[in-house]
Amino acid sequence: MPAMIEKQGLEPALRRVAEMVRTPEKVDSVTTLRRIEAEGATLRFVFDVTVDAAQIPESMRAAMTSNACNRPALRPALASGATIEWVYVGRGSGAIGTIKVTELDCAGRTPRQEPTKDEVLREKIVGSWSEGISPYTIATFSQGGGYKGVAYSTSEKRDMLLSGEGTWWIKDGVLYSKVNKMNPPTFPLDKVYVDKIVDISDETMTLIDMSGQKYTKTKIP
Repeated sequence: MPAMIEKQGLEPALRRVAEMVRTPEKVDSVTTLRRIEAEGATLRFVFDVTVDAAQIPESMRAAMTSNACNRPALRPALASGATIEWVYVGRGSGAIGTIKVTELDCAGRTPRQEPTKDEVLREKIVGSWSEGISPYTIATFSQGGGYKGVAYSTSEKRDMLLSGEGTWWIKDGVLYSKVNKMNPPTFPLDKVYVDKIVDISDETMTLIDMSGQKYTKTKIP
């Protein structure tokens, strides 16, 4: 999954995983995996259970959390911001309960503790940012790792020069961007662009590109 997330972005990778698994699938004598759903940054496993149960035992919650945090197929998704859910439905479509796991559960820290620098940057960068006057560009970073970019001849946005889609991720204070689609095909696809994030606030973001040039983007409300 790490390579899939890096190439496609978190949300497309989760959708691909959901499509790849054949369902329904018998898990044991009382449990059947009915379906797998990918909704945004959430990967959801829905199970039918043929026994009566009022709720999910805490011991099972702990075991499933440990399994998700230590499972090589799931941990990269959690580290990239995914939420993994197991939904159990009893006989007669009665909901038994849901087990939900995020990276916070794996790290063993509470929301009161200070987030890391990269976590702060990932949260702040989500949204649309503009740069320049002529050309005028808008870059949109989605929470799931998706990227969309549009360039216009001027800030009036009348003549669109090009548009592109791709993925983004942040590691050690550096923004990595990869364009997978572009119209018209002006630049090479799948090339990774590297920009060091110097500073970011609710209004502006200052970066240094691969050539050492410093530039600033402005957050679009």
